[in-house]
Amino acid sequence: MNFTLFRKYDPEIYIDKNIEDITFNDVLYIVDEFPNDLQIIIRPIAIGINANIKPKEILNIQKQDIFIPDNSGQVEKARKLWEGWLLFLIYMQLHDIEIKNENYDISTGVIEAKLKMLYADGESDFSSILHHLKCTETFKSRRITHYIFTNQSGKLQPNILTQKQISNIIPDITTPNTIMDDKAGKKKFGCFHLEELNQRVSKQTLKDDLNSVIKEEIIKVLENAFN
Repeated sequence: MNFTLFRKYDPEIYIDKNIEDITFNDVLYIVDEFPNDLQIIIRPIAIGINANIKPKEILNIQKQDIFIPDNSGQVEKARKLWEGWLLFLIYMQLHDIEIKNENYDISTGVIEAKLKMLYADGESDFSSILHHLKCTETFKSRRITHYIFTNQSGKLQPNILTQKQISNIIPDITTPNTIMDDKAGKKKFGCFHLEELNQRVSKQTLKDDLNSVIKEEIIKVLENAFN
């Protein structure tokens, strides 16, 4: 998928509406970035999402806790933010996960994943993001296994970060923060940019049972990120 890098706070990166009036239909064009055979599968899902939930509801359900480092200025109206959330919700729907949800859990015989979707405004590398992440209430109080990011540039370097790589960047980020964490042991989690998943899914064309293939790619990315 091709994303354009915009200057920070360039008006073109924001949806010109009040947050209450923004819908996922405003970013439905993101589906066009996928190959045609994939569009046939994900477009109806995207249309269904648009009919059932609005970005403002996401903010309310998540208690605004989806921003790195925080929600300031017009960030909540950023196109990349809601493009990312639309694709994330499509992937969740493929796994039959309720979209109006504070927690997004994928449970298979291979992996038990608790996912958190975050928008890293203006950040382009995982080192800065991890420093912000470890200060968030989500990180301190919840046991998330996978943090999924989107940002203005549409990518990070690298797009996926394993548990071992995270420890190399910030050695103490996996240490316990609370008594509860101390009992459970060190926090273990992986991070990846949503574009990592988008690219892998986009390559799965001209195959039988694409629904299952896409679901398998989601699991593979979760597994790779948790190593």
